[in-house]
Amino acid sequence: MSTNDFVKEPTNVYPNPFTTILQIASNIAFKTMALYDVIGKQIINQAFVKELNTANLAKGFYLLRLITEDGDVVIEKLVKE
Repeated sequence: MSTNDFVKEPTNVYPNPFTTILQIASNIAFKTMALYDVIGKQIINQAFVKELNTANLAKGFYLLRLITEDGDVVIEKLVKE
């Protein structure tokens, strides 16, 4: 993966910090999404949804990886309260 594979269009992931629901707003057509904890363990790997239920996640830091149909990547840093 090169730096050209990262999407430069804005993607809004909110609220951040989050509690039970995470919203994703973007004009980009994402195919899949994955959520990783701070040590790199994959917590979620699924088809893209605009609203993600996060009630069962522990408090802490997470990375959300969104992948487009073309394989481009958006990574967002998130905090669960």
